[in-house]
Amino acid sequence: MMIALYSRYPCGEQEAYLLKTGYAFDVSLTELFGWIPGGGKVVIAAPGAERDPRELLQVIGDNRVTHINFVPSMLQLFMAEAETSGGAAPSLQYLLIAGEAFPTEMARRACQQWPHARIENIYGPTEATIYATQEAVTSHTEKVGIGKPLPNCRWTRT
Repeated sequence: MMIALYSRYPCGEQEAYLLKTGYAFDVSLTELFGWIPGGGKVVIAAPGAERDPRELLQVIGDNRVTHINFVPSMLQLFMAEAETSGGAAPSLQYLLIAGEAFPTEMARRACQQWPHARIENIYGPTEATIYATQEAVTSHTEKVGIGKPLPNCRWTRT
């Protein structure tokens, strides 16, 4: 899984993942280790920062975070704070969205807010994997789906 994510969302020496997810959750593995293959770094948010969009914007700006994971409900709060405070988080290159359905209108707004970033809807049943599929979203996406299998993943019929 890590190699598949790195091939799609590389984190090079000048880039950083934000660790804001508790280690008991599967997505924390991406945040903890996703930077290693490319020699990037991990930025560790203070406890509780994951619930404070203003603090997240500050951490992202201060540390030039390039990779971040969000569930759509938190992304919505983060987008609202970025819009009202003028904190655009220009360093963000990859917004990886997972854990909940990603509303199409929200996806379009995120693409408009971060036109320089890749915004990806990623899906994976926790019982089997962290991520199994991905779908890139754009401001022209008609409906956000779960996408196609990541490398080393495949659909099977039972």
